[in-house]
Amino acid sequence: MAAPDLSRLPSGRSAESYGRDPQDWNPFSEPKGQRPLVAYAREQAVLHGFLAEVGPLGGHMDQLTRDDGPDAPGVIVVDPWAVRDAELRESLRRVCRLASRPLPIVVWNMKDEQTARAETELRALLREAIPERPGVPVAAHITSLAAFDRDLPRIFTTALTIYSRSNRLRPEYPLARPRLTAEQDD
Repeated sequence: MAAPDLSRLPSGRSAESYGRDPQDWNPFSEPKGQRPLVAYAREQAVLHGFLAEVGPLGGHMDQLTRDDGPDAPGVIVVDPWAVRDAELRESLRRVCRLASRPLPIVVWNMKDEQTARAETELRALLREAIPERPGVPVAAHITSLAAFDRDLPRIFTTALTIYSRSNRLRPEYPLARPRLTAEQDD
């Protein structure tokens, strides 16, 4: 999750969609009492047979930037306001420049007046942090909770496909080469 927490909100940003941890973020906070966005993502991942490791981007940097690449496909849920924080923007840039980067999902709530007013600036900063690469989607742009729930299975499948194409699939234990042998009569 690439989102600020309450202690790192950009100047003037409303706190209503945020919590103590980045994982508490939900840009679609109406009606009150909805779960954090990451809870929906975790639920969809498990429902579709994926293991969900959820946490702030900073807590996963070592795993995502290993020399031999990540050991599984990944998705990063991105609050567009995260790029207003220099540290989060740099973390996104580091991860998204990698050949085996996770698939970023940028979640926009255009009903949020602050986001609508800052859209041009935020999109420019996002293009800088999440560069385009041939054959790899830049980012999926989600604009509602319904779209988030609907599109996540496709996004997870796309992340798996990208990971598989990068030849990063490696068995936990080396596999022996199969041998064809003739049966012997005793």
